[in-house]
Amino acid sequence: MAKGVDIVGMGNAITSKLRTIGIDIDCNEYDRTSFQYKDFERTVCRRYSDRQWEKDGVKFFFNQLERLFKETYFSNCIILLDDAAKLIQHQNFSDRRTFCDDVRYYFFDGNSSNALDGFYKMHMILNPASQELLMPHWSSAGLDQVSQLCDGMSDKDNFFKPLQDVGAQISLALAYLDHSRTDESTKGTTHPFTREALLYAMSLEHG
Repeated sequence: MAKGVDIVGMGNAITSKLRTIGIDIDCNEYDRTSFQYKDFERTVCRRYSDRQWEKDGVKFFFNQLERLFKETYFSNCIILLDDAAKLIQHQNFSDRRTFCDDVRYYFFDGNSSNALDGFYKMHMILNPASQELLMPHWSSAGLDQVSQLCDGMSDKDNFFKPLQDVGAQISLALAYLDHSRTDESTKGTTHPFTREALLYAMSLEHG
């Protein structure tokens, strides 16, 4: 007992709750005076080898971890899949089909905990090239009934229009240029391009 709190009893209760949702951790193994999230993360992660994460990690994420979030009173979670083109363009035909089938299974009509209550939502950012590659597999999985990749916009789609403001265009170009520079003396400039050349290139992109 510490200040009226049954520490061991509390640890037993948390351990029992974790095991109920499929996470086998004994909280009484930890010093609760210094226990931090990174300790829990290490405990969860070391339960699986890289091979096990590859095989069972998705199931863990959409079942046990989803139930853990709900037990700690999270109401929903948004997964941001930024620049999905980097994933999609390096996949082969079979990988893309599997990806779309898995999205349908784990988000909509599978037997995962998430598919039953829709706790996770996903915001996937695509460019036209990756959209074209994904489209036949998306339709084949029936996902176009939820969010269309072509033929109009649904209430679940957000279209990012090209930048029209000249200042914003130049700021974006500078950010990309500065990130790739090897010569720090040119940082903050449009070198090796002229301002006019950048604006002309952007006008072609818009047109």
